[in-house]
Amino acid sequence: MSEENGDQRSGLRLAVEIFVVVLIILVLVGIGTPAIIVSPRKSDRAEAVSNAKQLALALFTFREDYGSYPCEESAIEVRNNTGSTATLGKVSSNDFFRQLIASGMMDQERPVFARTLSSRKPDNVVTGTRMLEKGEVGFAYVVSHAACKEKDFPLVITPLAKGKLQFDDRSAKKFFHGRVIVLRTDNSVVVHSLNEDGRVILNGKDFFDPTQPFWHGIPPKVAWPE
Repeated sequence: MSEENGDQRSGLRLAVEIFVVVLIILVLVGIGTPAIIVSPRKSDRAEAVSNAKQLALALFTFREDYGSYPCEESAIEVRNNTGSTATLGKVSSNDFFRQLIASGMMDQERPVFARTLSSRKPDNVVTGTRMLEKGEVGFAYVVSHAACKEKDFPLVITPLAKGKLQFDDRSAKKFFHGRVIVLRTDNSVVVHSLNEDGRVILNGKDFFDPTQPFWHGIPPKVAWPE
């Protein structure tokens, strides 16, 4: 074999090896690109689930200390016990969740955050009127069942359509991949899938149907985030 033929074969082999390497890179890029697109949704959902679990600890500790979950009556007791000047109102989930910070059950705002189209990352400033400002809360709160200590029921929910007992399917699709997140009083965080109508159907009925067994005959009254 001539030296020239040997060089040609070596060159051809090198070209083939380079082609194979480039092909592998292209395949890996092709596989990785969808993951890059999808991962923010999974990340937002995972963050909301993680925050709900942290929120659960604060809520259940609050119940042990105050005899109920945050409600209008417990707000008075928290203010008397702590002298807090925070806005402990009775309308929004921000109002009720402020009781958790004012009472010392939480020392930061992050656990009440869930990404929705109307929420933003909290600034973690918990003094005075800066505590849980508008947009810093992503979870709705089921205030109607605050005094139900012996029964299991949904307590914290995201995302909800403002002022309605229905899920915010736009936020769910954009951030949670078509799922909604529910914290129950048994300390479990449940992820439900929305159907084509943007509803969660359980036991053949809408999630918010007051005849659902988990509402225990009490129609759900929800406080939405500000």
